Amino acid sequence: MVEYCMLGGIFLNLKRTVYFILLIFSLVPLILFATFMIDQNNKRIEEVSQDALSSISSVHLLSISSFFETQQITLEMISGLDLVQEAVQKSLDGTLAWDDSARSYLTNVLAEQKAYHDYIETLTVVDRNYMIVASGVEYPNYEDATELSGINPEYLTGDFVVSDAYDRNYKSGTKRVVSAYQGIYTDGELVGYVIEEIPIAYFDRFRTESGLSEKETYHILDGNLSVITAGTCNDYLEEIHSLGDAQRNEFQKKWDAIDHTLHPSGFITFQTDGVDYITYYSVIPCTDWGMRITTDLTARQQSAQEFRTMLYIVCSVFAFVFIIASVFLARAVTAPIDYIVGVLKKVQDTQDYSLRLSMKSDNELGFLSEKVNDLLDYIEQENIADKKKQYYLALEAESDPLTGVKNKKALAASMQELLCDAEKTGVPIAIGFLDIDDFRDYNTHYGHQQGDRVIQFVARTLSEEVQGVVGRTGGDEFAFCIPNAADKESLSAVAQRILDKLNGSPNGAVPCSIGIVLAQGSSLSYTDMIQQADEAMYHTKENGKNGYYISVPSESIT
Repeated sequence: MVEYCMLGGIFLNLKRTVYFILLIFSLVPLILFATFMIDQNNKRIEEVSQDALSSISSVHLLSISSFFETQQITLEMISGLDLVQEAVQKSLDGTLAWDDSARSYLTNVLAEQKAYHDYIETLTVVDRNYMIVASGVEYPNYEDATELSGINPEYLTGDFVVSDAYDRNYKSGTKRVVSAYQGIYTDGELVGYVIEEIPIAYFDRFRTESGLSEKETYHILDGNLSVITAGTCNDYLEEIHSLGDAQRNEFQKKWDAIDHTLHPSGFITFQTDGVDYITYYSVIPCTDWGMRITTDLTARQQSAQEFRTMLYIVCSVFAFVFIIASVFLARAVTAPIDYIVGVLKKVQDTQDYSLRLSMKSDNELGFLSEKVNDLLDYIEQENIADKKKQYYLALEAESDPLTGVKNKKALAASMQELLCDAEKTGVPIAIGFLDIDDFRDYNTHYGHQQGDRVIQFVARTLSEEVQGVVGRTGGDEFAFCIPNAADKESLSAVAQRILDKLNGSPNGAVPCSIGIVLAQGSSLSYTDMIQQADEAMYHTKENGKNGYYISVPSESIT
């Protein structure tokens, strides 16, 4: 009996040992395999997060850069005005104080520009001694430049640059603002600056329109680590980081270890209190600013955590069921993530933001797929909006700001292209000049605003009557080109209609002198035709003005 019990006990112990060994040999490979799969899933999710943050960061860098390019174009336009350069030079010479009319007109110009851009708080022209020449807002004393005398010299190189944030006292109270600077040059010498102040509250729109979730934070910090905008897409945060002290310290260690000269943009991953975070950082052009987007990776790894929890539960039951569950989860999780990464990789390679994930599921991967599609929708719309913005910027660069017709540079390019076409096809082509007679009288007797209205009226009349291209070459002079010009008689009819409309204005006649040259041949010289049109216009002026003269070189028309 004792022997039987001993044998039974040995058998039971051996059976237990075999079961234990079988369980170990079943579970250990399973656990190792599952651990490997979880690690791969985490890496995949991190790659997806990096791609998503990189894509949205690229869109926002492009959006911010486009905004600053628009500001640069505006400030360069103002700094290039002859009136601005003359006023700054008078300020340096000490004679501006005696020219109230010039200062008043320049002040109106700046005020109109400020009113056109409602996000601008002030728009000011100063000379290189920081003396205020004119401003779009009222200053109590134009000679008092104390508020500008402390400008950081690094922003006064003459190139376009945006400053760090600072507090500014206005009549309405103190505001936190940044300044955009553009140098004013005369004969290559830096003589002053155009300064534009923008409240930092304006930059909140880049955060609120970021498309980020409440688990992600968006920061723009200036060179002094002062907050330009910070928080989630809905909530503004006063602190530089939304993390706690431990998280902030862990982030700072990783941040200080980076050579930001060699790596102006990139990713930082760190972990605190068992939570994984990833931050994308990048510098913003034309500034000392930096952009940071931080997301909670642990929240995105929820599916992997659920996988781990289920693994432990099933292992306590039996190995076989656990292995089946592991294989099922591997197929249910890894393959969809591979699919998501593959689509994002294709988007990155082809720049085709119309691609979408077709995976439909109620789990976290389905939610991730939905959010990736939302992100792609947002990027696609931003891409379309940016292309439209680039189109309008290009159109603005080719247009005369006062009249809307082509400026001198764009007009010359269009004329040369039409002349090349006319040379190839052998059809006649005409180039004309128009000059407003005695234009100075308008500015002298009625003021520059009335003079501007006259110039706009002439530009509108030419655009309506000329079947070709029209541009303003400067001041009160215009040029136009008529391709496929039939003959001298048709050109006479066009010129007469222009004069009739200009002289029949209900607001008063606008006499003009027009000169036109009509040519045809195998060699059409842009320079020669421009010169001949100019001479034809002066022929009109010498013969009483307010008329037209058409020149037809004998060697050009057969």
